[in-house]
Amino acid sequence: MIVVCFPFYYIILEEFYVGKMSQPAFTGPDDASLGIYALCLFTAYKGSEEFWKTEYDFFAIGEVRTSHLFLYALAIIELITLSQAFYTNLKQAKDTEIFKRRYQLSTFIRHVSFLPVASAVWMAYIFAPNSVAIADHTKLVTFGFGAHFLQGVMRLMLNNVTEGDF
Repeated sequence: MIVVCFPFYYIILEEFYVGKMSQPAFTGPDDASLGIYALCLFTAYKGSEEFWKTEYDFFAIGEVRTSHLFLYALAIIELITLSQAFYTNLKQAKDTEIFKRRYQLSTFIRHVSFLPVASAVWMAYIFAPNSVAIADHTKLVTFGFGAHFLQGVMRLMLNNVTEGDF
């Protein structure tokens, strides 16, 4: 969920400060769909049990499933691509009128840190020792994170229209 939410949030945040929406070369709705189709075909060909559940001894971490390695790699690539595009676009827009009007350091820090902090709190709760939240209440945990993400995005979009400050 976090890998899906981060790009959307930061593209909306970038639009707020830059005044236009610019997406990186590969985006989730179109390019990632082709990758997902390819993975589905590959899984149909190889089988899910054989490939995705195979465990490997990965350095000092220990046994890790192929599916987890794939998700970790995807998250790292997404984070690097997103950070680079976000930084570059904000740096190019720093002299524009809309950026100067909307940028305040304290507000910017709150905007940029909202989703990472919310995600860290969510993950700490989910993966805390003896936590049964994800096992016993999967839907509630997912809805809770989704609602928190939606609140942040909707506030950001509303501020883009009203020139407010959340």
